[in-house]
Amino acid sequence: MAKERIPNTHMGETLEMIIRRRGWNISELAKNIGADRRSFYYWFKQSEIKESVLQRISQVVDYDLSKDFPNFSTNSPELEKFSEIVQTQPKTYWKDKYVDLLEQYSELLTNTVASHNASKAG
Repeated sequence: MAKERIPNTHMGETLEMIIRRRGWNISELAKNIGADRRSFYYWFKQSEIKESVLQRISQVVDYDLSKDFPNFSTNSPELEKFSEIVQTQPKTYWKDKYVDLLEQYSELLTNTVASHNASKAG
């Protein structure tokens, strides 16, 4: 069931105002919720923002966004699951994942080039 939002409020603009007034670093927020900075700038332009996005931000900054978005609830099973994932991941999780993917790509590229060279030689 979708919740009604307060008429004439632009959720993205409100979120941006909250983030900037509280001095939160957008890059750090993005990293901690598993998004990128561009996502935040996209959300700032949206008149409506998904509740799941607000929940993730609220959890990471430890700030109750329902104060600013009265129809938003910070209690949800999805938020609890996200919170568990964030707390159990090592700080280098995304860096390690990125390095692992680069290594896999490099190996695949090496094998493809070797296979191509072998077929030309044969």
